[in-house]
Amino acid sequence: EGYTFIGWSPEIPDAMPENDLAFKAKWDVNSYNAVFNANGGEFSDGSTIQTFPYEYNSEIDFERKPERPGYKFMGWNPEPGIMDSVDGKNFTATWEALTDTKYTVETYVMNADGSYSILTEELEGTTDTAANAEYALEEGFVLNEESSILSGNIEADGSLVLKVYIDRVKYNITLNGEEISVLFGEEIAEP
Repeated sequence: EGYTFIGWSPEIPDAMPENDLAFKAKWDVNSYNAVFNANGGEFSDGSTIQTFPYEYNSEIDFERKPERPGYKFMGWNPEPGIMDSVDGKNFTATWEALTDTKYTVETYVMNADGSYSILTEELEGTTDTAANAEYALEEGFVLNEESSILSGNIEADGSLVLKVYIDRVKYNITLNGEEISVLFGEEIAEP
């Protein structure tokens, strides 16, 4: 197994001589493919799968490591060892998600004139897990759910931006028989 028969040594003569003969089989070792799957990552040349031939019973000495943003390469499953299969062998990269992947929370707080002040916060979390924006509402303020993005997946490239819109409560008041809308904290001119 793992070898190809290529003949006898010495070569078999055409006719049997008057003495005993002994022959030894000659073999060539076969090569079989080891396939390395980056499993969501990629190798330095941009490929996601690399295939290399290894001789039967030789050590599989694959040194290349794939990369994957937001993850740490942990090795191959199964671990490379000896090429002892005539069907070749397959190896899959294993990864550990980084816990310091960046994401952003932007909090927009409505001012008394209707404009917004923005507070930007850079946070860290585990790649490919859910992040939720935290916020607190003071009296006279409400969450604008329609404009807000309160949760999302922490992307490996740090592109997740959560947005919290906190609006002022709008009140309707009547002054001298005229109804007007004012925001919480907005200054009202005397009639």
